[in-house]
Amino acid sequence: TAAFFHRMGLTNSTAPTSQIPEECEEGVAEQPKCEATPTPSESSWKKGSRALMAAYSDGGMTDMGLGLQLFFNTQKFLLIVSFVIWVVTHLQYNPDLNNIVSSLDTCSKATTSNITSVYNQDLLIFEDHGRKMKITCVLLWLYVVLHTWYFHWSQKNFVEKYDKRTNSAEDYTLRLTGLPPHVTSEQELKTLLEKELRMPGKIHGVVICYNVLPVKEQIEEMIEHLIEYDGLLHGWLHDDHSTPREALELQLKKDEAELEHMLKSGKLKGSGQGFVVMKRQEYLACVLGERSGISADLFSKAGGSNGDASSKDAIQTIRISKDDCEPSGLRYFEFATPDAELKRRQFVTIPLRMLVYIAAYALAAQLFYCSMIKPYQDNLVEGAESSNSVKVIGKLVLGFNFVIQTFVMMDVEHAGFTRLATVESTTLVWNTALLLITNVYIILQECFREGIRWELTAPASVVTQEAWWSWE
Repeated sequence: TAAFFHRMGLTNSTAPTSQIPEECEEGVAEQPKCEATPTPSESSWKKGSRALMAAYSDGGMTDMGLGLQLFFNTQKFLLIVSFVIWVVTHLQYNPDLNNIVSSLDTCSKATTSNITSVYNQDLLIFEDHGRKMKITCVLLWLYVVLHTWYFHWSQKNFVEKYDKRTNSAEDYTLRLTGLPPHVTSEQELKTLLEKELRMPGKIHGVVICYNVLPVKEQIEEMIEHLIEYDGLLHGWLHDDHSTPREALELQLKKDEAELEHMLKSGKLKGSGQGFVVMKRQEYLACVLGERSGISADLFSKAGGSNGDASSKDAIQTIRISKDDCEPSGLRYFEFATPDAELKRRQFVTIPLRMLVYIAAYALAAQLFYCSMIKPYQDNLVEGAESSNSVKVIGKLVLGFNFVIQTFVMMDVEHAGFTRLATVESTTLVWNTALLLITNVYIILQECFREGIRWELTAPASVVTQEAWWSWE
């Protein structure tokens, strides 16, 4: 990927035109440092290898994107932690523990005194190893926790540095909150904002977030027609596999007329949210330094009511903010969901459904444990894992867990969140909670079952050979 970008002539100071306006390049406040351009005599694989190694070592390369670089950093972190754990395990290896098994094999025909002597020696080895491992595990746990905190802190700093040296649409975008629903013309909104903010010719464009829920099916069909026509236009889609081009062009004209009718008739209204993309970062900083909002009377004077006749005496403002977001990270079909409904779904509906999912999985796992695993454990019989029936039912229970995780993702997806980051973080939190509960349940089953004891020292009543072997 890095080699491809270099061969295309894209350096750190450039960005796709879909993200940054062309007029913005001259107004960048902080130009990132560029790597030395490879000489023409270098082969493509050498250029690609050098770019890959520079990105892997965080040498200032940003061509590979933030996500891939964070992935590489995570891999390095996991490799270091795994290596440290392996080294500690190797250093704490005690060869005397292997001799315990062979010494116990010789005790079947020995006397009680010999058995007691061998047991006492083995017990000393266990106690010495236990003391060492107690300290080692605490130190290893502290290392993993501290290293994890450091990794989290370092990656936050890495993201901040990446954001400072990389330009995106977010660096030029302002957010408008509280727009009147009747404001549906982006060109008219741009003209009004240029006049009100005293920024003539300094706004690249505006984006209005429409309330598309009443006409969601029609909008989706229009988008499908555009995608299909775009595929035909660029040769990505063969004529035999799509609607004829003439029919698509006719349909696009009908869609254009239908969309214009929706906007003029009020069938398609704004959701109250919008974005303004400035041509330079200095223009954005100027607006943020002077304004925190604009009066809603601006739109009523331009024609049309502000939509709230009951509060004419109240001062209404449209808030201007920089919320570290941009239009590309939003889900436009969810913008009409009220805030109260979003909170109800997030704090009531989703948690209740999660409790139902957890209860259903716990019931399935408990039935599997009681009917197929517990009989083996109660009778101190090993080999439950090798039974074919146990393997098959265990796979079914595991598949049920995957089904529940899929349901969780679907519930969060349809919860009405307006940002993709919120959907991903909420899904991660609930699926992690389900995984933790599953692991705790498995640990409890293994630790509290028939035949498990928490003391290694034999009781005083064990004095004979038969009693010792029965206890062992």
